[in-house]
Amino acid sequence: MKQRPVVFFSNFALPYDGIGSWTVMYDYYLSGNHRVDALLCPQPSREHSNVEYIPINDGLFNKVNRKLKRSSKYAPHFKALQKYIEQNGAIILHVIDNAGFILELHQFLEENNLRDRCYVQFGYHGFRPFYDAARAIPFLETIDEFLFLTEASKEYHLKAYPTYNCHSTVLSNGVDKDKFERSSDDGGVRFRESVINKNRTESQNTDTCVYLWLSRDVPKKGLDVILGIWDTFHSDYSDTELWVIGSERNIKGEGIRNFGKLPNYSLPQYYQAAQVYLFPTLCEEGFGLSLVEALSCGCYAIASTYGGVPEVLKEGELGVLITAPQNKSRWMEEMKKAYGYFKEGTLPSKYELPQETYGLEEWSIQMSEIIINAQERISQINKNA
Repeated sequence: MKQRPVVFFSNFALPYDGIGSWTVMYDYYLSGNHRVDALLCPQPSREHSNVEYIPINDGLFNKVNRKLKRSSKYAPHFKALQKYIEQNGAIILHVIDNAGFILELHQFLEENNLRDRCYVQFGYHGFRPFYDAARAIPFLETIDEFLFLTEASKEYHLKAYPTYNCHSTVLSNGVDKDKFERSSDDGGVRFRESVINKNRTESQNTDTCVYLWLSRDVPKKGLDVILGIWDTFHSDYSDTELWVIGSERNIKGEGIRNFGKLPNYSLPQYYQAAQVYLFPTLCEEGFGLSLVEALSCGCYAIASTYGGVPEVLKEGELGVLITAPQNKSRWMEEMKKAYGYFKEGTLPSKYELPQETYGLEEWSIQMSEIIINAQERISQINKNA
């Protein structure tokens, strides 16, 4: 029996030229030996050479209708999808982290008698259930396979949705271990020295413990928790610096360097230069990809226990977990401990991420296995029908 074509739907163009997290993983996968036949996404500035791009006709008429709220913003995508199904037969549709699209997809498939011709995989990058139990009915009816980032998130959904009957798969995020790796030639030290001594007439002692915070600067990411204790911490330990990446605020304070927003490709050198990575999230993170990036580059990690973070850090085997992240005294305590390890020279050996853990190569293999397993389940269902 002919296998179904596999279509990936993304809100973002792939390849993606901006700053992203999961887009890096999918671009890596599509650049290698993947099992995707077509992409339904905005037109990129450059294309992957080994996959078809489904054209989306989003002309002036569609834009006016959307503005007048006469049609869904996904109407052009649905028309393109319908045409592809008519030309190629039943498909596997992999939707990347877009719950709104899933809800509208349900209505479209039902109205056009296409539900049985579309096996829907939903890759969810959050942690908690997106909808309450009542609103989740059409949401769940549209999904055949739910991809979670952690076992904890999967279990949370199973408890929250009594009618849950989707096939469940856990696919943890991964990073490119060829880029995010420990600096083997003191490159991290040299970069740290160049940053610390920039614009100085005389070189400063660079035996400095660098604490790094990197994220989007929104309240739930917890930067203010760290800023609230930094002055006190730095006054006690003057040979420390706080490096902030991702914030456009005018942050002032002794020992603080704010680098603003930086592109993904430049991040490894900052991780390699830092000794301690701070992850004070106040929301339930689906995974915490930057944690894995930091660990892969040799950082000592201190993180809150919200969401899937404890599972990512192997319940404390890979880093320090803080159960009450709003409690500034706990961050002060753990930052002091990290500083003590730094002065002892034992900080790098406290936690080490195995090379094969959370790698993009392994992630890509698992993604292909998920697609193969879905094809096999569909074949078995068709045989039993």
